[in-house]
This record gives sequence, structure tokens and C-alpha cells, in this order.
Amino acid sequence: MLSFFTQSIYTKLLIVFLCCLMIATPVSRVFAQEMMQQDPSAEIIMAQAEADAQEDVSGAVYGIGGFLCGIFGWLAATLSSPEVPAVRLIGKSSNYVSIYSEAYKSKAKSIRTTAACTGWAIGAAVSLIIFAAGGGATSK
Repeated sequence: MLSFFTQSIYTKLLIVFLCCLMIATPVSRVFAQEMMQQDPSAEIIMAQAEADAQEDVSGAVYGIGGFLCGIFGWLAATLSSPEVPAVRLIGKSSNYVSIYSEAYKSKAKSIRTTAACTGWAIGAAVSLIIFAAGGGATSK
């Protein structure tokens, strides 16, 4: 049996090279798997986020708020910040999370604001109808 110190330089280099290969092979597989799990394009991520927001967000509460509170219902819808369900972001890259969150929040806020404006308009119309049916501003 030859010891490591008595072997030629080429044999030592071969042993070191083989040891490096043994270490590098599993590491390269991990990097290869990460590269295979690339994010879809930004347009696809945004479309998915908007579709999810459409399913999740109901504007009913904000519509009622707009109907009953007028401009204050609209302000509540405009100033509130929707939350993205965390379960949809687990295991995703930071780029995916950023694009998805921005698109989801934008769509959710749009749904809420539209519902509050619609409620506000309906409330104003109902108020005008009641005002007109009651004789309006005529003095007797």
C-alpha cells in the first residue's frame, strides 16, 4: 500500500480531482433543479393574480358602504390595502411574489373601488328620487 505522500504528483492530482467531482456532482444537481424551476413570464403571473383576485374579492361590503356612506365608503375602499393570501406565495421566487402581489392588490383595490362608486351612485340616485317624491325644495 502506497501512502499519499509517496505517490507521484499526477496520482495526487487525480485523487484530488476525483474528490472534487464527488463533492461537485450533488451540488450541481441542486443548481440544475433550481434553474429548471424558472418563473413563468410576468404577463402570465399578472393574469393569474388578477384571476385569483376576481375569485377572492367581493365588492359587496364596499358597495353597501358606498351606498350608505357616500364618499366615505369610496374613501374606505380607496385607502384600504388588500392582503394577498400567503398560501399562494409559498415556495415562489421573490420576483414571482413581487409581480403577483402587485397585480393582486391592484385588481382587488379596483374591484373594491368600483363597487363603492357604484354603491355611492345608487345611493345618490335613491336620495334624489326620495327628495323629488317628497316635493323637493318647494316651500309652502
